Amino acid sequence: MKLRSVLLSFVLIAAAAIAGGAQTSSQPSLGGSMWVGYDLDGVMTFHFENDGILSYRYGGNSFRNGRWTLNGNVVKFQMNDGYRVFTGTIDNQTITGKSSNETGKNWDLTIYRVDPPNCDPSFFILAERCKPLDNAKPAGKVITKKKPAARN
Repeated sequence: MKLRSVLLSFVLIAAAAIAGGAQTSSQPSLGGSMWVGYDLDGVMTFHFENDGILSYRYGGNSFRNGRWTLNGNVVKFQMNDGYRVFTGTIDNQTITGKSSNETGKNWDLTIYRVDPPNCDPSFFILAERCKPLDNAKPAGKVITKKKPAARN
């Protein structure tokens, strides 16, 4: 009888742990992840740091003046003291949403998770060339829009 009680307790604890893990794994995560996409004038890399700081890189320059939040699957970030804001949704390996800036410009943005990052995170915030990792590869299918050719 005592063995049955111990076994039943073990099964109930294991079931609770599995159920708790299932809820956690279904929640999207951003902390420590890197994302890449075509943004207005070129390819941009976003690093969502664990502490809510957003680092980003474009045009050969790197910045660490953004903040991000995640509420459910809604992602919000701002850059450069709110000069630019973004609101979108995360769906597995993709974040899609709308950006705007203080000049009144509005545009769509889709970025894709990369894992491991294409740049060594210890060099990410430096405004220098990216130090590639030897084993860098996209986490999934990465599609970036090409900038349309200028019309004469």
